[in-house]
Amino acid sequence: MLIDLSIKEFFKKMSSKDVPGGGSGAALVGTTGVSLLLMAAEMGQQEGYNLKQYIEDLQKLQQSLLQYIDEDAKALSNALPKLTAVGADGNKDDWNSVLAEAVAVPINIATAGVKALKIAQEMLNNAPHILICDMTFAAIACHSSIQGAILLANLNISLFRDNQELTDQYNQQIIMLNDEANMLIQAINRQ
Repeated sequence: MLIDLSIKEFFKKMSSKDVPGGGSGAALVGTTGVSLLLMAAEMGQQEGYNLKQYIEDLQKLQQSLLQYIDEDAKALSNALPKLTAVGADGNKDDWNSVLAEAVAVPINIATAGVKALKIAQEMLNNAPHILICDMTFAAIACHSSIQGAILLANLNISLFRDNQELTDQYNQQIIMLNDEANMLIQAINRQ
């Protein structure tokens, strides 16, 4: 499992031609942001600020994003041979099914990132001044994670064959995630 590697080993593996790919990187960046938010919530709580309500949600997001690091690598390693097996002239339903599986993880990463941005925005209103820089940087990391995940999802969505309904369904989901993420990061940057 990738998440069991040291940081050095993880980046060495990431810089090779095998998995992990961009989705695992997006999940890692999101995990970094969520972990910083969790640190800020813990520190703020110790300083007497009421941030306890965020800690459990952040812990769940952290675990989900860690899981997505490995899930994306698995999805990528499963998708490439399946797409090759289906081939350029293969069954479009089989092709689209493989791509739909590949789109699911980046969408989950982006969704987790949006949840983290919502928490960051709320925390910024209730946290000690000394933690604002850490929380803002954490939000920027979460936003970067979302943007990377959306980029990857869009790539896979663009490869769907002759299924406009499926393409539109995923595109709508991506647009909503992107719009919400951009609105949240702009609000956070103004705080």
